[in-house]
Amino acid sequence: MLGTAAASLDREVDAVAAGVKPACLKEGIPGDESEGLVRAYVAMGLFAEVVSRHDLDEGSGRHRDGGSRAIVAVAREEATLRRLVESQRTMEAAHDRSRVAEVGRLMGFPPCCVAAFEARADRGDNLDLERAPFRTRPDEPLHPR
Repeated sequence: MLGTAAASLDREVDAVAAGVKPACLKEGIPGDESEGLVRAYVAMGLFAEVVSRHDLDEGSGRHRDGGSRAIVAVAREEATLRRLVESQRTMEAAHDRSRVAEVGRLMGFPPCCVAAFEARADRGDNLDLERAPFRTRPDEPLHPR
């Protein structure tokens, strides 16, 4: 038996399990797999919950009503999970921009990264956002989070 240490091949979840970061959000999870994924994270000794379900607009990739995809929150501590789920749900339901900093802090992102994300008009999960740190400081090592 491999044990829970080998159960994850997800660097972000592994960082939560190791205590490197307090929590993370897993986006784009197939809706019919989300509850099983939550059970797997719990079996690893983590706290997890489905935050929301949605479909993706084929043209823009934006979230719309539906259930084909899910966002799952994962945390090392239950209190952190509760705060992350509540803050993410508030942001999604009310498009409340005031919760971006809280969600970023709960996931352990450096303040500079949270500020860069907050400054964007489109806060989707996209490659342009992920490449921004490389473009601003191409000669410096990237923070592991």
